[in-house]
Amino acid sequence: MGSKENIAVKCGIKIEWGEFMKQAVITLILLFIAASIMAQDSGRIELTVEGVPSDQGQIRAALFDSPEGFPEEIKRGKMLTSSEVSNGQTEIVFSDVPFGEYVLAVFHDENSNGELDTNKRGIPLEALGVSNNVKLKLGPPKYESALFKMGDSLNAMTITLQQYNAGR
Repeated sequence: MGSKENIAVKCGIKIEWGEFMKQAVITLILLFIAASIMAQDSGRIELTVEGVPSDQGQIRAALFDSPEGFPEEIKRGKMLTSSEVSNGQTEIVFSDVPFGEYVLAVFHDENSNGELDTNKRGIPLEALGVSNNVKLKLGPPKYESALFKMGDSLNAMTITLQQYNAGR
């Protein structure tokens, strides 16, 4: 018996070498396809932040998957990042974001203290914005109004910062 026949005999399978290779290749292709499908359950958010009042400080951004902490407690977001400002805008990328529903909250941390500064009544003193560019009125924006669905491998969006007229 040749070496090709020994493989089939040792495995207890009566199969021709050519048929064995064909089945092995098909199995590998199916495994590759399954791995590719499973790998596509997350995507990337490319966020442009506009309307930044000055190039001082940083832009801080948080991705929320629940209303807890939104938008005031940015550190409670599921994913956090920050970026420098240039010419009144910046680009931020969130990678490997699992598909689902989210809200983005962004603020201009002009004094780089890592927090959204507010006045005595809790009204933000620094410019901020949320996904869907929900207009800031009396009180914080509603989580449901800023909700968006992450279901593509790439989501590009723009948030324009807004300033409350809170007085300093």
